[in-house]
Amino acid sequence: MENFRFFRLDKIHSDSIRSMVCYNNHQIGLKQIVTVSRDSEAKIFNVDEKLIAMYSRGLVNFLPEFTFNLPTQISTVCVLDDQKLPLPIFVFGCMNGQILVFLGFDQNASQSIESHEKNGICNCKL
Repeated sequence: MENFRFFRLDKIHSDSIRSMVCYNNHQIGLKQIVTVSRDSEAKIFNVDEKLIAMYSRGLVNFLPEFTFNLPTQISTVCVLDDQKLPLPIFVFGCMNGQILVFLGFDQNASQSIESHEKNGICNCKL
């Protein structure tokens, strides 16, 4: 267990976390964490390796880079972070059987999601 570090993400969402994944964002050269709460609020956090190395255990305050709301309840999230991709691809599995797919996210993610949802670009029935 000495190769693992455990940290507590404390009150980062108003509701409990339903899904969380860590990935490499090759575009900015950082590891990031995406979390999705039961009320479909999603947050992206940068993982600062130097900051984490300073803590042997305990609470690290992860401040979100981006916060956005997804249009439906999410059951799971997957991130494809291949270096050949221009941006990470986010795949959200929805409770209603649909999937939402987005290429990258930024501070305008909520508007992007709303626009894509209206245009039917992201909603794909399985």
